[in-house]
Amino acid sequence: MRSPDYDGIYRCHAQLGWMNLGYTEHERLFEDTNNVEVYMRNLATRLHQAAGLGAEHVAVDVGCGYGNQDIHFAELSPGVQIHAVNISPLQIEVAKKNLDAQPEAIQQSIQYYVGDAVNLPFDEGFADRVLSLESAFHYVTREAFFAEAFRVLKPGGRLTIADVVVGVPQSQEFMWWRRRGWPLVWWIGERCQFDRKSDQFPAENQYDLDAYVGKLQATGFVNVEAEDISDRIVLYPNERWANLAGWKAMVPRPWIPKSSQLGYIIHLLSSLKSRYVMVTAEKPA
Repeated sequence: MRSPDYDGIYRCHAQLGWMNLGYTEHERLFEDTNNVEVYMRNLATRLHQAAGLGAEHVAVDVGCGYGNQDIHFAELSPGVQIHAVNISPLQIEVAKKNLDAQPEAIQQSIQYYVGDAVNLPFDEGFADRVLSLESAFHYVTREAFFAEAFRVLKPGGRLTIADVVVGVPQSQEFMWWRRRGWPLVWWIGERCQFDRKSDQFPAENQYDLDAYVGKLQATGFVNVEAEDISDRIVLYPNERWANLAGWKAMVPRPWIPKSSQLGYIIHLLSSLKSRYVMVTAEKPA
């Protein structure tokens, strides 16, 4: 498998600083691009709440992207110490520049590192909390990340993940597409830039939620809880496919190239049984 080109796909997110989808408790969304950041921030808040992240904690944020969520976490929990890791030097460079514009107290709370989720640059028992916001499905492999998170957590520490679970597609809608020209759609996608998207969902990470929970337990985690929050996730940019997937639609995102939007839709079509989950697990005390 080739290495995913994260910078090539997500460069358009740098101006916003957020790389995740959105979250809402409301049944209807305002179709207003000014609300996009609000929904994205909501998801980070939801992760923060699930983690129980407090001012007294040392936290490791894995797959931090451009770092906006870390600034948000530090605002929510003044005094927390956040060590944020991302595999992309470019994204870490942007994150550091964004951090420089923050108040001194926020700057003192956050440190950024270039690093790999499956080889974290921290000692055993380093952190009270390990978080991952919508990035664990990228890791090669997610199961290896589970082991690293377990290693760096203190006894009694908590792992919290907002993640996409991509199982084997079996829906009638998917089978219809396979019979009625899906090979052509995929062929087009593979020969345009969209094929870089598929690299980011390694086959080793494509299993259902029961298997997901089982892998965490096999790693040694206890009190594993997984909440399906798919019906609260704001998906862009196409309402029809979002509805088929059971996810929220839609918040327009005009700054994203149409080709990138189509690439996301192609992936969504290939995984209509994908679910968005909030997962917590604890290292035994």
